Amino acid sequence: MKRVRLLIVAFLVLALLLLLGCAGRNAGNSRNEDEKSGSWEQRGRMVEEIAIAAKSADTVRMDLRFGAAEFRLRPANMSPLAEGQIVYYDHRLVPEIIDDNNYVKISQETSGIAGSLDNVKTEWNLNLSTRQVLELSISAGAFDGEFDFSGLQLTSLSMATGAAEGKVIFNKRNPQKMRRFDFSTGASSFKLSGLLNADFEHLDFKGGAGSYTLDFGGSLQHDDSVQADISVGVCDLTIIVPHDVSTRVVMKGALTSISPGSFLVAGSREYVNGAYNSAKPTLEIIINMSVGSLDLKES
Repeated sequence: MKRVRLLIVAFLVLALLLLLGCAGRNAGNSRNEDEKSGSWEQRGRMVEEIAIAAKSADTVRMDLRFGAAEFRLRPANMSPLAEGQIVYYDHRLVPEIIDDNNYVKISQETSGIAGSLDNVKTEWNLNLSTRQVLELSISAGAFDGEFDFSGLQLTSLSMATGAAEGKVIFNKRNPQKMRRFDFSTGASSFKLSGLLNADFEHLDFKGGAGSYTLDFGGSLQHDDSVQADISVGVCDLTIIVPHDVSTRVVMKGALTSISPGSFLVAGSREYVNGAYNSAKPTLEIIINMSVGSLDLKES
């Protein structure tokens, strides 16, 4: 009888060990499968400090690339070229930084990382020096952000984004003449303000469905006219220009509704403000718009 009891106990212990082993293997397999599918996330807040020293090059090319994010860029009167931090919550999103004398790239690779938007969302807070001349390129996914370029020395600016909500600000004049300003976005909501302070020669704005406000605050900085080409999908578009800047607006596309405000009709789908004078430097705005609405305003 005693021997039988011992055999029963031994059998139960063996069965328990087998069950525990199976459970452990299943848990490991589950975690491995989660990692392969991208749904597993290393929990916890991780921070990458950004510290890019000043460069001796006359002009520095800077490339910023990120996916889903909360993004804040600000100008700063400081010696370093760039300072800030990137916060992320997945170990696979560790930023890549390339730092050469005349080229700087800060990027986060999100392609191939599956899971919810919260898994790949990051937080960027970046300050750029107003002392360095920059050719700046920004490529982004779906994000919420504010780009304050006030006083930055930009000879060119390129921005390409996915579906986003954001602000672009030029509250102070760009000390450099901007040869090109290219902006393209998907279905988004954006407000761009102080655009004449950017001192661009040519602005090329492309937007999908959404809502856009382009405020050309500031003044024409030179004796030459400047041109803004705006191509948008089905959207609400608001154009604001200073009342004392000579402005001409030409409409193209299948626009359905226009509110000209104080602008005057100058021809077939052509409008000018009270300050318009063909002999003066002029802001020429060419709008190619799908079905939507346009408001023309003066400030």
